[in-house]
Order: sequence, then structure tokens, then C-alpha cells
Amino acid sequence: MKKLFKALLVFACAGTLCAGALALSACGGDKDTGAYGLVHNAGYVGYSTVTVDKDDKVTDATLTEYCFPTQVKTADGDYYAEVTYGKVTMKYDEEGKTYKVGEQTLKEYFKDEDNCKTYVKAVNDGKVYVTVDGVKKNDVMTKAALCKDDNGYGGTKFDWKKNRDATVNYVKTYGVAELLKLEPEEWVTDKNGNPAPSGVWSDSNNVSTGATWTDLNTVKEGTLSYAQLIVKAFNKVAKTPVNA
Repeated sequence: MKKLFKALLVFACAGTLCAGALALSACGGDKDTGAYGLVHNAGYVGYSTVTVDKDDKVTDATLTEYCFPTQVKTADGDYYAEVTYGKVTMKYDEEGKTYKVGEQTLKEYFKDEDNCKTYVKAVNDGKVYVTVDGVKKNDVMTKAALCKDDNGYGGTKFDWKKNRDATVNYVKTYGVAELLKLEPEEWVTDKNGNPAPSGVWSDSNNVSTGATWTDLNTVKEGTLSYAQLIVKAFNKVAKTPVNA
């Protein structure tokens, strides 16, 4: 009888722990359901989260970008020769005028979403290092220097935050159903003779996003548009994904 009681007690405790774990998972806990990917001509790492209710209605959304180490220079105006975080080492390639991870270019290396995630986490945690006068330092490649939320990217000439906020507010208000249908006011020809969007982006119902940034819904090989990244984040949490 005592053995039976102990067995039932163990089972009950295990069930409680399991239920707690499931509840934590359901509430998100520390599980990252956000989407990562190369954005803006594959020059930055984008990160987006979308929260939905039981009916897949968007209740919240976020969007930000992280610069690569080329954003930060030494006091002499040079790029740091080597940047490290975790097990990753980036070395500046003078010929290509950018950093490489081993033999891979940044565009090749960060094509993998997990690599994007690891980089963003290192930046957020203050664990990106450079070596200055033989001393390993983590106060150079900081979040304040690399995250567009903090580094004043674009200044007043191109207000990154204004465009980001307009995009996020549109998603919070209207969801993601029309994101991949957004069109600019007009298409113009850029200096290379290629079609380029101009003006404010609106959906097929003529609802304006208020955003004017070039890559909101511009499809390019090897990089995600902001619309694609947000939809990717939505599809990670929604019961019924949007066809991206």
C-alpha cells in the first residue's frame, strides 16, 4: 500500500511539473519565437516578433535591425581586424572591404537563421569582442553601437525609427494579411536602371502604412524584405500560416 502511495505521489508530482512546463511553453517562457534574417540588401540582421491570440489576430509586433561590425571604426578610422563572439571569429577582408567568417562572406554565413540569432544574442548580451592593444574588450561593439534602435541610424535624413514604427503600427492595426501585397506610390528607375519603389507603401485596400523605406516589400535574392521577415515571425506562432 505504501509503495502504491509513493508511486501515485511521484506520478502526481511529475504531472504537475509537466503541466507547469507546458504552461511555460504556452506562455512563451524564455522560448524565442521571433524570426531572424538578412534584410536591407543583406547588409543587416533583422529581428521581428509577432504575438497573436487564439484566432491568429495580431496583438503585438516588434521589428529591429542589427548592424555588422563595419558600422564601427577605430579612432584612426580603420576597421577592427578581428571581431569575436562565442565560437565565431570575424576577420576584416581588405580585398572585399567587409568581414568574413572563415571563407564565407557575411551574406553567405548569415543566410543561416541560427547564425543570425547567435549574433543578435551576443550583441544584446554585450559579448562581442575586439582586441585593442592586446586587451580583449566588449565596450566597442556594443548594442548601443550596433542596434538601430540605439545608434541613431539614418539620422534626420532617413528616419529609420519613423519608418519602423509606421510599419509595426500598421501590423498591429491590420495584421499581416496584406503585407506581401504592399505597393509603393510609384515605381521609378534607380541610377543603375533598375525599378525602385518611391513614396508611401499601401495595401490592396488603399490603406497606407505611412512607411516609405525602400525594402518594405521589395523582393530581392539573398535578402528578406521587412514584410517577409514579419510574416516569417507570424508564421512561427500562428495556427494558420500566411503563404510567404
